[in-house]
Amino acid sequence: MAATVLKFKFVEALVTNLETGELLMMPPREVMEHVFAEPFQPFRIHTASGRNFEVRHPEFVQVGRNILTVFAPPEGDPNGPQRWEKVSLVLIESIAPLGASVSSGS
Repeated sequence: MAATVLKFKFVEALVTNLETGELLMMPPREVMEHVFAEPFQPFRIHTASGRNFEVRHPEFVQVGRNILTVFAPPEGDPNGPQRWEKVSLVLIESIAPLGASVSSGS
């Protein structure tokens, strides 16, 4: 457990400006809180470019130190190609439950 806490402290230092405390990117811990929530609640990831990714199952996303890999089901064609998209944590503006509306940052 202590090693996990130290790992999170290290990651927090990577995503925060140590002088100002300003958040530089979405902390992986915050994404993992959504992924491992009990019970799991589907959520939407909103990016700075305006793209949205819906995560309907915890196995549809992999969390890395600075990148998410998100399963993107085929759009419009259920038999279309399935793909995995890489999303930088720097580009994530918000994460919200799927039932919530998407808000753009201020």
